[in-house]
Amino acid sequence: MVEDLTKKLPADLQTPSNIRTEVFYDYKTNRYVFQNKVGDKVTGIPFTMTPAEYMEYTLKESNDKYFKDRNAIRKEDKPAGKEPLPFFNLRRSNTLLEDVFGPGGIQLTTQGSIELSSGLIRNVIDNPTLPERSRKRTRFDLDPQIQLNVNAKVGNKINFGLNYDTDAAFNFDARRVKLAYQGDEDEIIKNMEAGNVSMTTENSLINGGTALFGIKSDLQFGKLRVSTVLSQQESESRTISSRGAVQTTPFEINADQYDENRHFFLSHYFRDNYDKALAKLPYVQSAVSITRLEVWVTNKRSSYDQARDILALADLGEHSSIHNPLWSTTGTETVPHNDANTMHRELISTYVAARDISQTAAVLPSTVIMGRDYEKIESARLLTPSEYTFQPQLGYVSLRTPLQADEVLAVAYEYIYNGKAYQVGEFSSNQNVGALFLKLLKPVSLSPQAYTWDLMMKNIYSLGYNAYNIQKDRFKL
Repeated sequence: MVEDLTKKLPADLQTPSNIRTEVFYDYKTNRYVFQNKVGDKVTGIPFTMTPAEYMEYTLKESNDKYFKDRNAIRKEDKPAGKEPLPFFNLRRSNTLLEDVFGPGGIQLTTQGSIELSSGLIRNVIDNPTLPERSRKRTRFDLDPQIQLNVNAKVGNKINFGLNYDTDAAFNFDARRVKLAYQGDEDEIIKNMEAGNVSMTTENSLINGGTALFGIKSDLQFGKLRVSTVLSQQESESRTISSRGAVQTTPFEINADQYDENRHFFLSHYFRDNYDKALAKLPYVQSAVSITRLEVWVTNKRSSYDQARDILALADLGEHSSIHNPLWSTTGTETVPHNDANTMHRELISTYVAARDISQTAAVLPSTVIMGRDYEKIESARLLTPSEYTFQPQLGYVSLRTPLQADEVLAVAYEYIYNGKAYQVGEFSSNQNVGALFLKLLKPVSLSPQAYTWDLMMKNIYSLGYNAYNIQKDRFKL
């Protein structure tokens, strides 16, 4: 009975002011009678309570009235400018948050824009060296452009900021987030920040830091102030100094950041003798002098002026570094040449039909595997001399533009060693029918397991686009 009478439902309306409730005791039934009146007229059906129920009801009503009066007094005594938190019916939570984080409530401000562009991209590459499945690629292109700024505050001590910009010039500017706590004058913690922070110093001997991501704290113990930062730097600083009208710039390059797919030895012989040839610089100790070179790559420019079918073989011209046991060394001369092993002789006699690249796989033995022992390219492109340079004594070629990951590189060259001429591969002017047999330097997939992995030079590094007008005699390593 008491619960039904005191229970508040959302659909209940307030009792009109002209209706009053009277309670009287009926000694005959030993019950308290409740009846509603409008003026002197009774409305509705009266209901009764036992003495025990009536005592419970009056006690609950007294408690509710007491707490309502206390809350009203506390609200009147609240200092001016101290606004309650904008939550409904959360007075205890409001009081707790305001006592910890100060007045002001919870404020959230957002602004920005979102633009979403989507499309479907389909690429078809008519490259016979690629598997049929890899020639056609379809992908979904999603290009979101988001500029978002979110600022949240809890009281006057907690601040949270979030900036997200997909069009930012630098990565560390694209996403910036910071959670900050600002203490009062009498607190030890003056400031505490987490996220994108910065470190400024008043001492010129100690450089500050920008674009930092971590935790920063400002503490005060009496007259001692302590600032600490534990973070990761997301930017890079570079110092340029000038001395004697010459600008000096330091460079720092990791060992694994070599110039990939640009510089290749023409044979394992040149790689094995590279250190020996440079042992007494500036004199190059090499009896080799390359006089003629043709460089062929996969034709991705649709240039067919000097295009030829080529069959590039990894073991061609090798004497001491033969990987496939099908071929064996011939003679005692260790320098590279077509007759250094039995491959070239077998190709121009037993397997001459392999010049038709459509029949290459069927003509060659099953132990000669495409992608490992050889690569065949239809209408390969002959590079012009302006697209590469080569070192005639050390035996390596340097391309002006790095090869793409799926491009093939093959060469034919002629050189003089101790007054005798040697040739590796076939030149386009000497072989007019069918595919050219060339020395393979880079297959479609170049990995440490590839036979020609060691031919790619890994000791040449690029200083980047900022390195220009470098004086050779003043470069220090």
